[in-house]
Amino acid sequence: MLVSTTFEDGREPVDDEAVSTAIVREVARREGVPAVGLDSIYDVINPDALEELFSP
Repeated sequence: MLVSTTFEDGREPVDDEAVSTAIVREVARREGVPAVGLDSIYDVINPDALEELFSP
């Protein structure tokens, strides 16, 4: 499975932005709601494991 390094709208992720933060920001954008309006990411995934998965 290939992981894209750009968002669907062509934006590049912020270099020092956590993967979990980028995911929340993108889900909020696609849903058309503020990020604070989403359920907590901790209720859905383990953000620490996600960060470790995508760490260099």
